[in-house]
Amino acid sequence: MDNRQRREEGLIYHYDDPSIMDDQQHYQELLYEYNQTRPTENDKKTNIIKTNVCANRRGLPY
Repeated sequence: MDNRQRREEGLIYHYDDPSIMDDQQHYQELLYEYNQTRPTENDKKTNIIKTNVCANRRGLPY
């Protein structure tokens, strides 16, 4: 079982695995993009969430 599978199963995993770090970098970029939107850019904020976060939930409860 690799670290990605261990993380998804809620088991202990090594956070410094390059494949996991790539995901983290991607989400940090999205977070930065979201935080840089103006308060009046509600459509842009909604689009960022719908296309990136909600689409990737994979049925997870959180």
